[in-house]
Amino acid sequence: MFQGGSLAWQFSRCPGLTLRHLACRGQTSNGFNFDDGGPAKGDVAGIALENLTVSDIGPDGNFDGIKCSGLADLTIRDCTIHGWGGQAIDLVGCHRVVISGCRFLGKPGFSQHSGPQFKGGCEDVILEKCTFLDAGGRPIQAGGSTGMDYFRPLGVKYEARRVIIRNNRIEGGDCACAFTGVDGAEFNHNTVIRPRKWFFRILTETRVEGFPPARNVTLNGNTFIYRRSEVQTPLNIGPTSVLTPRRRRSSSSTTRGMPRISRRIPIRS
Repeated sequence: MFQGGSLAWQFSRCPGLTLRHLACRGQTSNGFNFDDGGPAKGDVAGIALENLTVSDIGPDGNFDGIKCSGLADLTIRDCTIHGWGGQAIDLVGCHRVVISGCRFLGKPGFSQHSGPQFKGGCEDVILEKCTFLDAGGRPIQAGGSTGMDYFRPLGVKYEARRVIIRNNRIEGGDCACAFTGVDGAEFNHNTVIRPRKWFFRILTETRVEGFPPARNVTLNGNTFIYRRSEVQTPLNIGPTSVLTPRRRRSSSSTTRGMPRISRRIPIRS
């Protein structure tokens, strides 16, 4: 157990590293940090994180449970993150990532902006079989907002692309997922329980010339259990984002601008 201090452990340019069965608690910056030594140095490949427990990070501000920058072929399995300031897992410019079987548990007194976040040029990310309980305003953020000097590789025009979010249980939070500057994402076969405001948010927060809005997102086979008094508008679309519904042969027709490709179950008070 790493207790207190600014950071539990930082690993810079450590390819092939496996870290398992460790815990940290009470850090004021990040919990565990893994990076490539800078955006111009190339990806660090083959890191595996298994059965880590991270708790009480921050508690307020942009302080993350697990921070990963410039990694490739990364796996994060069976980890638990309980109470954080910024993101439970923050991926910046990471490629070919699997996050599976993890638990993201919000805690009173922690700002918890989002659960896992994929931004800064992330691609080929799979988030599956995870459990979320009150995991911040945006329990999942596909995309984000990144300074252009921190993208990996430099010069790409998407926060994230080719993101697959499947077979998760998401309870609480303002929404299930925010698609923020993402170019290509799938949200399939997830169970969403009692979101406080919306099902999804579609946002564009990286406002740079030539940077497109969030686009190419598909939803399929999801179940939403919610109260009508809490979710009066299923989609929150930011002022610089555009929603273009598309008819798909595999789904039902479009109703009020929202493809009916998921099951919605209102709870009667």
